[in-house]
Amino acid sequence: MSPLVATELDARITVEDYAQDIREVLPFIIVPSIFSAILLPLLGLLFALSTSRSRWTTIFILNVFAVSLGIVTGVLCIHVACPSDE
Repeated sequence: MSPLVATELDARITVEDYAQDIREVLPFIIVPSIFSAILLPLLGLLFALSTSRSRWTTIFILNVFAVSLGIVTGVLCIHVACPSDE
């Protein structure tokens, strides 16, 4: 086997190992990313379509809290699934 073929084989094995490892945590990365991305425009629309009077109601404050909590949960879930190597 030539060195070039061995290098290509090692690279293919490395890529396949990486793909196998990432396949296990992929749903834990994709799902929170999508839901957090949906919540950002929702939060913007919540503020854009409300009046200054309605922003002081209890239901508006609870809606902002719920959407913010969903965003924080998504970020923390991604952080736990993909820890940095620091």
